[in-house]
Amino acid sequence: MISASRTVIRLLKRIESICLERNSSAEDGKSLDR
Repeated sequence: MISASRTVIRLLKRIESICLERNSSAEDGKSLDR
């Protein structure tokens, strides 16, 4: 069970990093359009 929870935490962290990257890239795109 401990190993499973660790893998879940890894997935959550990975998703958070991906979301942050997408948000930052989206903001850059908006600034470029303007």
